[in-house]
Amino acid sequence: FDVYAFRIGPADEATVALVFTDVTDRKRAEEERERLLRHASEERERLAETFERSPAFVAVLRGPDHVYERVNARYKELIGRRDAVGRPVREVVPEVGEQGYFEILDRVFREGEVYVANGRRVRLARGPGGAMEDRWLDFVLQPLIGPDGVASGVLIHGIDLTDRVRAEAEAREKDQRLQLLLDNATDYAVLITDPDGNL
Repeated sequence: FDVYAFRIGPADEATVALVFTDVTDRKRAEEERERLLRHASEERERLAETFERSPAFVAVLRGPDHVYERVNARYKELIGRRDAVGRPVREVVPEVGEQGYFEILDRVFREGEVYVANGRRVRLARGPGGAMEDRWLDFVLQPLIGPDGVASGVLIHGIDLTDRVRAEAEAREKDQRLQLLLDNATDYAVLITDPDGNL
């Protein structure tokens, strides 16, 4: 209850009035509001941690200029640890413009359609003014649709396949060299076995 006490009548009489107002519903609503705010805050922190610890590279771009709102550690690593947040993608990674990626981002934002790339070669500088390097990526550009049904940004999400692609290329090259050696070994008999001695 909220309680109000006040004197009534002449000053020489000791009469006091008390007014009790039942505020139970209001207090319960305030407690529920606080509980929901705490829960929302905990969820926001959990999502931020999940975003940051994701094994994939992730970036959130806002607006038609594709301004970085958030990037995780994997994305920072991919772009050579450049400062990105608060800056447009055209300024942060200008080298991808020559490869058609700005147009793709514009289309995803404008038309609200998902773009999926598998094993795509992307040439990136390993930092501002760094040497260009080929990276092979699986990635998705997902429009971020607001409650009004209009795109407000783009989510970039993907995996860097570069190490795997390089390892596969190296293995193929070794196989080709071995095959060349075997094909040209005319004076020798060559047998290859596994560790258990199977031919």
